[in-house]
Formats: sequence, structure tokens, C-alpha cells
Amino acid sequence: MDRRHFLLGAGAGAALLGLQRNSVGRARPKPTDRNLVLLFLHGGDDGLNTLVPTADERYYRARPALGIARESAHRLDERNGLHPALTHTANSFRSGRIGFLRGVGYPNPNLSHFRAKDIWNSASLHTPTPATGWLGRFADTHLAARGSPMGLVSLGQVSTPHALRGTHHLSYALPSSDGFAVRRAPSSSSESAARARWRALEKLNGGVREDRLVPVGASVLAADRATSSIATALERPADVPYPESTLAENLRVVARLLEADLGTRCFHVTHSGYDTHASQAHTHNLLLGVLDEALHAFLLDLATIGRIESTLVLVISEFGRRVAENGMGATAGTDHGTSSLVWTAGGGARPGIHGPAPDLEHLDADGNLVPSSDFRSVYAAVLEDWFGVPSEPILGARFQPAEILR
Repeated sequence: MDRRHFLLGAGAGAALLGLQRNSVGRARPKPTDRNLVLLFLHGGDDGLNTLVPTADERYYRARPALGIARESAHRLDERNGLHPALTHTANSFRSGRIGFLRGVGYPNPNLSHFRAKDIWNSASLHTPTPATGWLGRFADTHLAARGSPMGLVSLGQVSTPHALRGTHHLSYALPSSDGFAVRRAPSSSSESAARARWRALEKLNGGVREDRLVPVGASVLAADRATSSIATALERPADVPYPESTLAENLRVVARLLEADLGTRCFHVTHSGYDTHASQAHTHNLLLGVLDEALHAFLLDLATIGRIESTLVLVISEFGRRVAENGMGATAGTDHGTSSLVWTAGGGARPGIHGPAPDLEHLDADGNLVPSSDFRSVYAAVLEDWFGVPSEPILGARFQPAEILR
């Protein structure tokens, strides 16, 4: 990192700290101006090794190989520490910029990745799983009428994540930031050719006689305009240095789209690899290190561009891991669990550790933790306390919002 980047990073960190400390006396952004970044840890993050119960001897007895040593964990209080790879996260927690909710899950889990993702994405325990996702239904109800054609955007996937699928509202899946210039008119094209291209699209949108083709033309035109807007937004370099990782690049793209103010309200970003059945110590250390550095750079970027107070970051995973490890030594891992750890950061996040400590004495029949909070209470908090909309029509039932937001 050169001197310029160091000074920018230091300045952004000071700006972020100042915003959070002074947030009580500042004008909060209106719910209609707020954004959500949903960061999904695919595979089932081991919440016990992420937020470590360092004062619980039962944890160390269950994990002789995988247990995070007290002296290695970043100490948060007398009973809890963070994984050693989460250095920036620990500093953010101590500065009051990160919150954790322990014990998040749902009744009668079957420990399947596919079923768990369907449940978390749709916010429904019913079978068959609803085709729409909870954020897709939010967009159908509250974004379609507000002229937000790019209200939902996902990064790092070739298709729309289930959570963003709605009935009426379009969402955009951006596999990477590399392809957007290709969709624009080539630099060698003449101005007249570019104008002709737009006229053709607009004709497809409104000039055809067959009514059934008008929606197709509108979708093509909207997609073309969105692609051009995205490409323009991504041309601006970040003032904050990002590490070299796919996750960091995706979060950098989110920051550029937020800076461009294209009307996106919800972003979905995936970080994969958390299904640590074997050799967990090494794999989990690498994954959390990538997450820690990427999220740190993203939060600094948001502070620099003035979007930290209006952006809530929600980090979730489809489930946690089993309490007892399997295997031995360096090959040890953990099977699928139940209780998950949810993170909050950015605007509105209530700092601290929330939810009861994991009860390692009273496990279920499979040796897993018994969840203490329903994941839909987290969604209810996002919908009601952050976006200011009723959650029951979207979630299909009434859930008391979790106390995770300021």
C-alpha cells in the first residue's frame, strides 16, 4: 500500500468511526433512501468458531483439534472472542460498528443445503417452496410503484438468487464486472449507428402494434439502459484500496453502484466455501480472512462516499455447524448444524453481541445447538425497522423483529 492509499484508508476509517459515534445526533436517512447489502456465506459458516465462547469449557472438550485457543482469539469481553482471522472485524466491534445475533435458525431443520437455502431465501417453511423470495416480494410491493427498475442486483452469480425473485419486479444478476463494456456500443461505432440502435430499441418498446410484444421491448430497453448505467458507474475507481479477491471485487462493484445512485435498494453478494466437513481449520481461516479484509475495505469505501449511514450490511449463512468435531488433527471438520450466526454492520446496525450464549449442555438429538431466534425475526427487523414497511404481508406471518438495529 503506498502513502496515498494509506492516508485515504486512515481518513476513511476516521470518517466511519465519526459517523457511527455521532449517529445519535445526526439526521437518519429516510427509509426510502436506505439500502441493504445481503452477504450470504454459502455452505454453512461455523458460528462457534467465528464468535468463540472462550469461557465455556464444553466448547473445548467438544473440539480438541478445532477449538480456537483463548489466547489466539480476539477478545471481545470476558466470555467471547473472534476468530484470529477477523482482525478488522474485532476492531470494528470494539469501535461499536458491528453487531452479532447468536442462535438464529428455524423449527425442525433437516440439515440439507438445498432445503436450508430454500427456507432462508423464501422465508417460508412450506413445501413446495414458494417461487418468490422475501426480497423479491418486498420489491413487488414497495419498489415497483416507485420507478426503481434496478431495485434488486446480485453480484457473483449468473442467475438471480432465489431471495431476489419476485412476480413483477425485475432484478439484475451480474456475474462479474468484466462484461459491461461489451454490451455498450463499440468505441469505433459512429454516432449515427448509436442513435439508430436506440431508436430500434425504443421502437421495440412502444412502436409495435402487438400488445403482447410491448413488455418484451420494455424489458430489453430497460436492460440496455441499466447495462450502460452500470458500465459508466464502474469506470470510476475506488478511493479506498481493496484486497485482491472475488468477494472484494463484488463489494467494490456494490460501492460504485451505490455511489452512482442508480436506484438499487437491495444487493445480494455470495461468498462460497463454508461447507467445512474436513480440514476446517485451514479452510475456515482462509475464508474468514478474505471476508474480514473485503468487508473492512467496503465499509471504509462506504464512509468515504457518504453511504455508510444509508446502507445496512446483513451477513447470513444457511446454517451453522455441529458442536462436536469429526476427524482428527489437521483433517478435523464439522458436519451440518442448525444454529447460525448473523452479522450486522453499517447504517442502523446495533453494536454488540445479541441473543443468549450457546447452550452446549442441552443439544438436540443430532448433537446440534437449539436455535433461540427465528431467522424471520431478522427479516422482520430489516423490513420494519430499516425499510419501514409491514413485514407480515411479505413473510406470511407475524414475527417480532429481532433487536439488531438502532
